[in-house]
Order: sequence, then C-alpha cells, then structure tokens
Amino acid sequence: LMAVNAVAYLGISYGLMWSDLREWLGGFSLLLALFYGGLAYGAFKRIPENRTLGSFALGIAIVIVSIAAIAFPFRRRERLAGRPQPLLEVARYRQDRQRDIDRSQVLFTDSEYSKRQLQRHFALRSEPIVNYFGPTLEGDGKGVPAGDIAAPPYLLYLGGYDRRKGILELLEVYLELRRQGKLRCPLLLVGKSHYFSEELRRLILVGKESGHVRELGYVPDRELVTLMRGALALVYPSRYEGFGLPPLEAMQTVCPASTILRESVKR
Repeated sequence: LMAVNAVAYLGISYGLMWSDLREWLGGFSLLLALFYGGLAYGAFKRIPENRTLGSFALGIAIVIVSIAAIAFPFRRRERLAGRPQPLLEVARYRQDRQRDIDRSQVLFTDSEYSKRQLQRHFALRSEPIVNYFGPTLEGDGKGVPAGDIAAPPYLLYLGGYDRRKGILELLEVYLELRRQGKLRCPLLLVGKSHYFSEELRRLILVGKESGHVRELGYVPDRELVTLMRGALALVYPSRYEGFGLPPLEAMQTVCPASTILRESVKR
C-alpha cells in the first residue's frame, strides 16, 4: 500500500511541480517525508525483527524528500536571465540549446560577448561566426507628428516583455517614484506584450489605471524614430543581452539611453 502511495504521489508531483503550486508542494512533501521517516523510525524501534515495514517507510521518505528538493525553486549562485532561476529550468534550457547546436552545421551569433558565452557554456564543433549588427531604423521621423503617438515628455521602454529585460524591476521602481512624486512623466512600453508573471500583469494594470503607463505594442520604424526623438530617455534595464540593439538605435536618433553596464551593452 505504501509503495503504491509513493508511486501515485510521484506521478501527481511531477504534474504539479512546474505550476504555481511548486512551493506549496515542496513544503507539503517535506511534511510527508517527516511522517514516513517517523514511521520508519518507529517500525525499526518497535519491531526490530521485522525490518520490511521500516525499510518501505524509509524508502518512501527518501523518494518524497527528492520530490521536495525538485519542487522547491532552489537558486543558482549565478543569475540567469536577470534573476535566479530554478536549477532544473537552467538545465533544461541548456540541454535544449545544446540539442539545437548539435543539429547545426554553422553557428552565427551577433557579438563577441555572445561568442564567448557560447564557447563557455556549450560543446561546439566549430568556432561561431560573429555577424555584427548596426542600427536598422529607417527614416528620420519627419512627417509623423509626435502628438499622434505620444506627447513629450515621456520615458521609453523598447523590447519584449521578458524577465531578463528587467521590465519587472523597471515598473516597480517607476511606480514607486511616481507615488513619491519624484517622477512626473509617463512611461511608454513598446514591444510585444507577454505577461510572464502575475506580478508583471498587476504592475502594468496599476500603471495603466493611474494613467502613468501606456502599452503601445509593436511600433513601425517610422513611428519608432519619432518616439525616440521625443523621449527624455530610452530606459533599457536589460540584465542579459547578446548584443543590445535598442541603445544603439537610440544613439542613432540622438536619444539618451539609461541602461545597465552589462558586458554586451557596455561594449
């Protein structure tokens, strides 16, 4: 019965460990492991001549402790994509990318920094070829009235909604500065929206309801040039980039860029 229970619990746990219940599952697993550990201890103590029950309970306790270790989001010392990531997610990501690399005949990347990172973290058959980017914005923004998009002054965020882009931290800091009255200009978010967490969704909703944050989604190059020319600054708090094109495009349009001095963007 205990063996069947352990197998069933393992199956249920595997289905839950990637959901939002992961931390709850980890805590519950630890409590269950303590119960079976106590059962094993009692069996060994009270029935020393029959070790089967104790061995079963001890084995189940070990299995459930393993589930708890997987379920809890243990953190790496090294941060990936801007925040500490669960070990299994890091391992799965690297395994998937290694599989992609193994299927490739030629590997292109967009900066020397990305090249060094690929050589450091993956097994490569040949040296990656660096294909350098340059500003790709077309047009000078003339003929597009700024008021048709947004009236200056404003801060501009350009990029996808990705955890590594630092958009969550940007919204937290921006809304707090607005609350304290230290910042008065709105924040415009340009890029494909993807709410990777409920906290991000909540912060954007708070900003939109207060009129401080606007989501513009995808913006064509002609309008993007106008947006950059009218912005107080491009805010680009990305923690990890292979190249980091938006700050370069901001330089092309004479727009100040506020960013984090990470290796790729700094260079």
